[in-house]
Amino acid sequence: MVISHTSAQKNYLRKERKARVFLLCSILVFSHIIKTSAQEYYLDKPTLGIEVRPIIPSNLFAVDYPQLSKNYNVFTITPRVGYSAGAVIRSALSRMWSIESGIYYTSRQYGTSGKDSAGNVVKDQFRFDNYEIPFLGLIYIRLSKNMYINTAFGVSADFFPEDIQTPMNSQYFVRVGREYWVLPALMANVGFEYRTEDNGYFYVGALYHRMLMPLGGVGFFYNYNGGPEGVASILEGHYFALDFKYFFPTKRTAVLDSGY
Repeated sequence: MVISHTSAQKNYLRKERKARVFLLCSILVFSHIIKTSAQEYYLDKPTLGIEVRPIIPSNLFAVDYPQLSKNYNVFTITPRVGYSAGAVIRSALSRMWSIESGIYYTSRQYGTSGKDSAGNVVKDQFRFDNYEIPFLGLIYIRLSKNMYINTAFGVSADFFPEDIQTPMNSQYFVRVGREYWVLPALMANVGFEYRTEDNGYFYVGALYHRMLMPLGGVGFFYNYNGGPEGVASILEGHYFALDFKYFFPTKRTAVLDSGY
């Protein structure tokens, strides 16, 4: 009985040692897998890029301006295709969060028309330019090895350097007066980003820029019975745009741990 009991103990200890070795090997292999997986994710250093936004007139987002009339003269204003372009810089806070800023030149385009009492029509256009400095927070969702979807929301400071005045013809002219030289706005965008290690990042998306205040006033002026006359309206600055970004390649720093 003693010999049999001792043999059973030896078998038990032998199996226990095998189990411990197996468990230890499993832990080491699992740890290596976690470490290797974690190294697939990177935190970007501050990354510089360029951005182009074609501004698209849209009934859903753009302002529908009413006709203006006075003394049998009728005037209309219509948003047209414009653009915004500039430099963008991005810095990662974590694997999923980044902040983004930059400086952009924005040109809003508007079409105008005037019709006098005799039915004669004159058409023209003007642009109202400004500079934007946005500050956005971005969140990412990884779809595949190189493909991401991201969405962003933030604020922008829009700077307007001057008022403008432009003649439509010898009879009419348009004047746009800014409300303030700097105005606040809200911004939101969503899009897809394809990342490569050697060739940079490519982004395609859509953006909505919502002014918190009107840009100013737009007025149509003309001569009537030998004296100056005019009619004016508020000029809004909201716009919807397609969004294209390219970030230059940069050396990336591996994440030290996987605690995200």
